[in-house]
Amino acid sequence: LDTLQKDWSWIVLSKNNNLVFSSKFVSVLYENDTDERIDWFITSSHKYFIVSRKTFLIFSEKMLQTLNWTSLSESESLSSELLKNGLLDQFSAYWDWNSLVRSKKVDLSLEVLSNYSSLISSATISGFISSD
Repeated sequence: LDTLQKDWSWIVLSKNNNLVFSSKFVSVLYENDTDERIDWFITSSHKYFIVSRKTFLIFSEKMLQTLNWTSLSESESLSSELLKNGLLDQFSAYWDWNSLVRSKKVDLSLEVLSNYSSLISSATISGFISSD
């Protein structure tokens, strides 16, 4: 990451599907996006965009809203364990709950339903109940 101090085209880098978007790399991209030209929806859709608290805390509240939360909810880097360790609660308003339930990253337990029922669509709840 020492080469990140060079004069790169940050927009071109943000669209590169072959890069790993670690929290360090995302931080450098975000800091260098001074004119807000990076499309964070597309960037957060990359297969190698690493989901972590550290990554999400880089973003302002306004920018968190621009991320592709469906893609992040389906990400291979997002585990049930990460969600249980605070990510689910801290970013509950952003997650695509249908994707989380469908991918079995979140079980619709009584605890989850009581804590997040206002965020989970009735179709998602019905689909989960019907599949049992």
